[in-house]
Amino acid sequence: MMDLIRQDGTYFVELLEQQGCILLCGSLRMQQDVEATLNEILLVSTGKSINIYKENGQILTDCY
Repeated sequence: MMDLIRQDGTYFVELLEQQGCILLCGSLRMQQDVEATLNEILLVSTGKSINIYKENGQILTDCY
């Protein structure tokens, strides 16, 4: 799954930069892996941490 996120990294960056939202549903381990991958992509592409998008309510989670 992380390979697919990296492959489509530009899509996720553009989505978040255009005020879009991402909802993560699933296990806590998956959430941690996805967030780490997104953070890496965002830092390289925008210089912004994933925390900025989480604080803006653009990255939401429903994980267990």
